Amino acid sequence: MSKNIKKGFTIVELLIVIVVIGILATITVVAYQGVQNRAKTTKAATSARDILKKADVYNADNDSYPADEGELKAATGAGALDSNLTTLLDKSPSATEKDGLDYVVCDNASGDHTGGKVTYWDYTAGSTETIQTGTCL
Repeated sequence: MSKNIKKGFTIVELLIVIVVIGILATITVVAYQGVQNRAKTTKAATSARDILKKADVYNADNDSYPADEGELKAATGAGALDSNLTTLLDKSPSATEKDGLDYVVCDNASGDHTGGKVTYWDYTAGSTETIQTGTCL
């Protein structure tokens, strides 16, 4: 008596494996995008802090914060911006143009430049964030 037994997987078993692989792939892609967004946000925030440090150096040298991005870009010596930061200041961060920075001076009631703010795109929050130095009201 001979038994005719076929070895292999059923179609249901194969479909289950394909679904599990698909779910794992989806989880991996979503996690990877989250890591990328956090890295982009960290890079933007670091660039913003670098610009504020340069503004602080400018303030130490000139007893006033730069009046605008042009004055900040024209700074020389220790307060000079590198070309990468200058390029980032040429664009304002927005939902359509995320990789940019925006510098704004803070004035007191007398019109003295007492601080500065830099706005950058937060990729994880999906909106702009602002950090500041000096006294901003």
